[in-house]
Amino acid sequence: MANDRFIRQYQEWINPILARDLELKTTSRPSRIVDMGVGPGFLSRALARRFPEATVIGVDINPAMLDLARDNLAGRPEAQRIELVKQDVHALSFEDRYADVVISWSCYHHWADPVRGLAECWRILRPGGVLSIFDVEPSPEMIPYLQANLSDPEIAGILVKSLREAVPQQVVGEHARAAGIVGFEIKPFELDMAAVLDCIDEIEEPARVSEPSPVNSIAWALTARR
Repeated sequence: MANDRFIRQYQEWINPILARDLELKTTSRPSRIVDMGVGPGFLSRALARRFPEATVIGVDINPAMLDLARDNLAGRPEAQRIELVKQDVHALSFEDRYADVVISWSCYHHWADPVRGLAECWRILRPGGVLSIFDVEPSPEMIPYLQANLSDPEIAGILVKSLREAVPQQVVGEHARAAGIVGFEIKPFELDMAAVLDCIDEIEEPARVSEPSPVNSIAWALTARR
């Protein structure tokens, strides 16, 4: 399946870095982390490793993704602290102040109503909790680069589709304000070398392409503290 190949070749490696990035953002150790849009479960696994005292709740609206996550987590020791649940980000059943952290990677552009989704994520955060959302930035100049440098046309198609559906940082900021999120920061997401070195043993080697990328970052990071 092209989606599975894409995730393993181009996304799996970054999850330990995202978990370490979250650790740097938190002022206390979280006991409950919600992974919004769990997908194949790799980020939930990295979070459970990084925060051994926490329960990770992996949320997805797609039953096929939840099944894939279960398969990928099967037999992993950290899977005992990961709960997978079918939920819609636009209408979460979790109570107010449910989680210490809500994190999401490469899912925002799928949300039908981003303002409502952000408001729900904000609602379930406890005081002092951290909202950390990452997704792609529209980068038209990346499309011909990907088409020319990726040998798998199906994977290139997935990436191009994501870039075409991407939500610009400025619009995400407008969504956050409309959702009632205060004190948020949104900026290009760039790899922090200290974070990379700290979890280097956990990182799978990322896929390589023959030519350097025309842009330094094609992702943004939205961070807010409740």
